[in-house]
Amino acid sequence: MKRFLLILITAFSFTANAQLKLKLKSGTYEVKEGSFLQIQSNAPTYGVAIWNHAVSVEDKKALAELGIELYHYLPENAFEVRLPIGIEARDLQNAGVESFTAWTPRMKLDGPLSIGDIPSWAILNSGEIAVQFSTTKEFTNLPSFAKQVKPLIDGWYSTTLKLSDLEKLAKQPNVIFIQAIEEPGSIENFNSRSS
Repeated sequence: MKRFLLILITAFSFTANAQLKLKLKSGTYEVKEGSFLQIQSNAPTYGVAIWNHAVSVEDKKALAELGIELYHYLPENAFEVRLPIGIEARDLQNAGVESFTAWTPRMKLDGPLSIGDIPSWAILNSGEIAVQFSTTKEFTNLPSFAKQVKPLIDGWYSTTLKLSDLEKLAKQPNVIFIQAIEEPGSIENFNSRSS
């Protein structure tokens, strides 16, 4: 009986390890080990490559040789990546990647936005919200529902939109992150005089 329990506990622990954790601002996601989700064949795919070990220089080099661009490191052995057209799951597996997932709309949202907690400074008198969003280098068409779109820097834009259109913006394939506008600051040395 004790052996059976030991085998059962061991088997359960291996099954539990079959899930890789992806920690993002919008929450923690479990990605099944060995899954390669939503890789597009007709366009570059932006998403997250996940390893089951610390990412080594060799791992990065193997991806670079495939033309895969690495961006930001994400906690627990993951990187934001751009897969060029033609990359398949087996290419990633051969390069040592354990799992891949393309960005989902919820993953693209900043923490407070993902749970509907819109900061007061981002809510406008009209009832719309003011957000900033980051785009891919393939981004060319501004969404028609977004108003007062202003380019910022390095693929970032600010815009105003209805709260109901936030999900539409997150579903845009070339939008990769959305956050509320930054909190307004106060004027430095507001009470001082200059001579």
